[in-house]
Amino acid sequence: MSYHKLSFDKIKLTLNTLSNRISARFPESSLLTLSKELTTTLDKIKNTIEILKKPDIKARIFFYCFCLILVVFFAFGIIKLCDSIKNENEVNAYIQSMEAMMNTFLLIGGAIYFMYKYEERKKEKIILRKIKDLRIYIHVIDMHQMSKDPLSISSLSTQYSNKEMLTDYEMNRYLNYCCELLAITSKMAVLFANENTTERVSEAVHEIEMLSATLNRKIWQKIALIGGIANS
Repeated sequence: MSYHKLSFDKIKLTLNTLSNRISARFPESSLLTLSKELTTTLDKIKNTIEILKKPDIKARIFFYCFCLILVVFFAFGIIKLCDSIKNENEVNAYIQSMEAMMNTFLLIGGAIYFMYKYEERKKEKIILRKIKDLRIYIHVIDMHQMSKDPLSISSLSTQYSNKEMLTDYEMNRYLNYCCELLAITSKMAVLFANENTTERVSEAVHEIEMLSATLNRKIWQKIALIGGIANS
């Protein structure tokens, strides 16, 4: 077993176990629906990663054809340049021709590099879109815990208070489940970093991890107010 990469199967096992725990205590909660939706999203992430591992045949064929056309064009230009130099025995004409050839060479090199990076940019764009979806899930999880106020356990309710009254133990478990969902969601983002190490992907994954950690700390402050953490 490798310990330098996150395992998809282990993450899915952890998420399924968490869904079962949520189902046992809050079978009618939307948090359970969210955890199941995350399981489906995890499967989609695996499929996406498997697709991204494969080479983009169309993009590569286009790249090779593009390079071939540029090389032929460049070779034809050199031949024409040599002919013009032979016909004009002037130093200035030779220097101008060399400058034109160098500029053309730089432009062709830039075009080839742009096309070479096309497949990588295309895959990076797909990954960033998926990571954005995970960021939305993190905010949805945060919305689930926002209404869970430890102080409401001993406070008098009003007509605008949350009607879903939980005991201190139930609220403790609910908030813990939110923390675990946040952690798992951030690990789902790291799965993309296993296969793609571009700077933009690494930054996006780091932002997800920081957001999850920040929200986790806020939830644990609520848990601390309840006092004591019961095992599920």
